[in-house]
Amino acid sequence: MYKTMCFKDEFWYLCDSETMLPPLLSFRYCEYKLRKNAFSTQRAELQAVQFFYEFWFDKFSETLDYSLYKSGFQDIELLIDELEPFWEYLVAGRKLNLHVLFSGNVNTDTKKLTTHSTRCLAVIRFIKCLIDIYVDSRYTNQSKTEILAHRKLLKMKLETPRKSFQRYIRDSGSQTSTLHSLSADQCVDFSKVIRPSTKKAQNPLNPQVSQPIQIRNYLMWLLMLRYGLRVGEIQLLQKISFKPYMTDSSKFLMIVQNLEDNNDTRSQKPSIKTMQSTRKIDITREHYNLIFGVYYNKSRPTDEQCGHDFIFASSVKPYRPLSYRGILKEFERTAKSFKKNFPAHFNIDYSDAITANITPHWLRHTWAFSTLAAIYSQTSDKYINTKAVKVSGIMEDSIEQLRVLGGWSLKSRMPQHYGRRFIQNQANMSLLNIFNSTLYDNLIDEDIEF
Repeated sequence: MYKTMCFKDEFWYLCDSETMLPPLLSFRYCEYKLRKNAFSTQRAELQAVQFFYEFWFDKFSETLDYSLYKSGFQDIELLIDELEPFWEYLVAGRKLNLHVLFSGNVNTDTKKLTTHSTRCLAVIRFIKCLIDIYVDSRYTNQSKTEILAHRKLLKMKLETPRKSFQRYIRDSGSQTSTLHSLSADQCVDFSKVIRPSTKKAQNPLNPQVSQPIQIRNYLMWLLMLRYGLRVGEIQLLQKISFKPYMTDSSKFLMIVQNLEDNNDTRSQKPSIKTMQSTRKIDITREHYNLIFGVYYNKSRPTDEQCGHDFIFASSVKPYRPLSYRGILKEFERTAKSFKKNFPAHFNIDYSDAITANITPHWLRHTWAFSTLAAIYSQTSDKYINTKAVKVSGIMEDSIEQLRVLGGWSLKSRMPQHYGRRFIQNQANMSLLNIFNSTLYDNLIDEDIEF
């Protein structure tokens, strides 16, 4: 009855599949809160709200909007009381039949329970937004003091279910195994898929037929895997983001920072949230030549055609800068080809099998693990031999160097998560050896003729 839809790559909204109109409460939520959030967050939050709408209709045979409308949008407590039944509805496979819930045929997998909890917490945020909107002098005759007291009471009632659902999120968040990355062998085979076709050798594994698109996508995945760039940072790259060194012609400086002009026509503009995320990264001359000599100056539409100087542009007129959703779509095609052509990496009979959907952030995780291994190795060689520091301080020093390189804020615990996994599994050092030899030999070939 309901489905989430995207409006011109600008925002997500919930739609009634019969009337093709957005339900009022969900649309107010989008307008009041969600449009400020990231594109992917909008979709995830609205999917949870969609399930809540479907649950409500299945149980009461009327829409959620109509139920709240009958009370003048004041009986929000009714929604709070239905959070526990909504949880049971999700656990039972989105069914109201209690026989299913207690028959033992319920999926109690930890990941599933975490997903259900995440959706319930999203619905709680939806209800909180409704409290802020409708428990207001515009919709009630209560005094200001009574309105504030009513809001406080409703939000206090939300705390009990919130803490209950948060328990699953907290338990799952403590597991470092959720930091998905590619192993050494997986990296080598992944590079075989993303490698663009050349005049001398076609690449049938690459899901794209057009060579300019192959080159563009290859460079995006290369920057993620080799330099740890996020999708948003890929979107920010412009021609002026790259500068040469006067004293060293073997490398170039790549500056990743927020835009200072209004040249970006994307509705969902990429941005860097913290000062630490502004990154200055050295890249090799070979990579610089691939970006500009092969792609930007030869394969990409001209600046006049594009109307902008962002590095990665759409291949379709009017050649806008690539959107977040556009990059994800391109990566999905690459991931599907990787799974199709190298099924052994997805065979669950192996302990290191890929069991989740590969996303662009896997490449950043892979970069982080290999970079931490390199930093740790260099720090060990430098200080242990000279007995300058204690061994226990080497990892702390390595983690802080990784924080600077990866652009994490001082409050972020991501570098510590990588450190814990590194300590638990020293086998990640083999990934470093691959990165220093076979992998980059496969990724970069100076003799490629485009």
